[in-house]
Amino acid sequence: MQIQKPVRMRKRGAFPWRRLLIITVLFLFLVIAAIVLLLSTGHIIDYFWYYIIPVTVMVLSTLLTALQWLFPLSPIETQELNKGIIDQKQELLRIVEGLSSGVNIGIYQDKFGKPIFTQQIKEKSAREYIFVNPYCYVKAATDTDDTVLYFAITIRDKTFNPVFKSPDYPVNDTSFHVTLGVSTFSDVPGSPEYIVGRLGAHDFSYYETRYLGNPGHYQNFGFGLNQAGYLPNNAGQYLSVLTNNPHYDHWSATEQDLKTLEALIDLRTKLAFNTYAISAPSVAIKDFADANLGVNYYQVRTLNT
Repeated sequence: MQIQKPVRMRKRGAFPWRRLLIITVLFLFLVIAAIVLLLSTGHIIDYFWYYIIPVTVMVLSTLLTALQWLFPLSPIETQELNKGIIDQKQELLRIVEGLSSGVNIGIYQDKFGKPIFTQQIKEKSAREYIFVNPYCYVKAATDTDDTVLYFAITIRDKTFNPVFKSPDYPVNDTSFHVTLGVSTFSDVPGSPEYIVGRLGAHDFSYYETRYLGNPGHYQNFGFGLNQAGYLPNNAGQYLSVLTNNPHYDHWSATEQDLKTLEALIDLRTKLAFNTYAISAPSVAIKDFADANLGVNYYQVRTLNT
């Protein structure tokens, strides 16, 4: 797998000496004008300057405003800045969409830089890594050999929408092709293998997993709502159903579990998920995600990144 360079901000252009010169001249003019005005009011120099200076400043201010509107000082710099932001986002989209599980965590560090958080999970003999950028959170869990067992992407920006598809797309009925922040749970074909959700006094979480067997390379695929990520303003009206802490397991589903699935119809059909996860072959996401898919909201909410 080819290692891509970490996403870096576009370098700042040359220092704007011309703009500095213009500002300096205007500042000196205003200082001199203020001194002349004071001297004229004290009758140290001719009093007619008292009338000339305010008119001159007003005319000059109007002229500068008109010139700035007609001839912006740095349209090229503005265009380059906007292009740099767009290029950065497109590069990050390519990186995120190309992520894989089952690889060494060093590949993630080469792509995203140093993780913001790392944590040892002794009971699972695993280690978690959290990478943060303005557009998304990336969480990866590794084994003792630094092999990525599963990773989860949570978008932070409404306009950052990576696209993911199953390995068998579009061959089978359960093949999926989804867009983070756009696709809903019901857009994923087939029935969920596993569902878990909760709604507390100050937090919530919900996610589903799919297992596609051999066509899906024996991997687990997760789709979830993470409180730390971007959510539409109307998300709250669909979350009340999580009050009962819904839980569903396809392999041991009871009649009550099926009713739980029916109660989630509105949430699953009308609310786009903001988190996507993939496990290594024969690894279950639920063994590492517990009740929350992706980053821990309380861990990242204090960040200014």
